Amino acid sequence: ALLERERTISLIVLEKRTGRLQWQQEIATVEQSIVEDAFRRMAGATPIVGGDIAICPTGSGGVVAIDLTLRSLLWAYRYPRCEQSLSLMTFGYVPVLEQESRWLDGTPVIAGARVILTPPESDQIHCLDLLTGKLLWSRERGDDLYVACAEEEQVVLVGKSCVTALDGSRGREQ
Repeated sequence: ALLERERTISLIVLEKRTGRLQWQQEIATVEQSIVEDAFRRMAGATPIVGGDIAICPTGSGGVVAIDLTLRSLLWAYRYPRCEQSLSLMTFGYVPVLEQESRWLDGTPVIAGARVILTPPESDQIHCLDLLTGKLLWSRERGDDLYVACAEEEQVVLVGKSCVTALDGSRGREQ
């Protein structure tokens, strides 16, 4: 799981039977606490595991990979946050994220040797090399809303009015 305390985000690993902390690794320090950043608080950030690598989104313009065997940082990747997608609507006293102006699911997807990122705070889809974090390709979100599925050769995006298949190696429409 991801934990934020005093503007520091950490990956924490819990014992599955008891829920007790086994170990933790700091992955990022953020400018605003999650209490002050309503967008980050509402969008959430879920780590995923592929083999011995945990991919940890921060919700603040970056993602980090942790080598679970060595319990150490493998790589970090930063992308620009889009101010337009950070807007909130208010429904009474409850802030609500605008649904059509951002990625709806920011959970990273591992597809073979690639990581597909659709951060809610970014207007792009990013494809990285799983082992190095090197950017392989990126492309504007357009009207796309989420990744339906992905494998090494293909990424399928669902948009407001259509479904698009991208070539997994170059990010071009098929």
